Amino acid sequence: MLTPGQRAVLRVLAGTTRALTGREVASLAGLSPEGARKVLAAWERHGIAHVEPVARALLYRLNRDHLLAAPLMALLNARERVFQQLALAIEGWRSAPIHVGVFGSAARGSGGVDSDIDLLIIRPDSVDEDDEAWTGQMDMLAGTAYQWSGNRLEWLERSESAFARDVLTRERIVAELESDSMVLFGRDIRDLIRVSRK
Repeated sequence: MLTPGQRAVLRVLAGTTRALTGREVASLAGLSPEGARKVLAAWERHGIAHVEPVARALLYRLNRDHLLAAPLMALLNARERVFQQLALAIEGWRSAPIHVGVFGSAARGSGGVDSDIDLLIIRPDSVDEDDEAWTGQMDMLAGTAYQWSGNRLEWLERSESAFARDVLTRERIVAELESDSMVLFGRDIRDLIRVSRK
């Protein structure tokens, strides 16, 4: 898997055919100049980035002919592909949730190879937490998510009414969900929070 820094640099280089200075790459990638330089130097050694000295600067360009260019581009989009697969799997659940969303480092794109994929799952009040169909579909999702990504799935499961209480008592997780949660299925978490606050 790509590190967040490698992903950021690759996204910048892949987004243009123009050669960029290391400082431009760092700025566009949201990295320190030193952090971008380390990634660019490693990719230069492997031939993934072409480097051209101009005056006192080095200009970098993605080597699109490199045999690893296409696989790297696929890795760049792997996070989004995993989210798409999760969403499709949840759409097939027999007991539909009110909401399923990704939060934490997976949502922010800052997770690494050992990071969990954190999900918030809001269960309808009409479904018991021990319902076999309900727990079975969650367990199946955890297994398939690991097969797709190599990352473990961790979930925070709340009933609809319990989540409404979390909002009213200002549980810390609610602020995190408002800032970086990504909806995979169901209602947007910000709408649920807004309704619960009324």
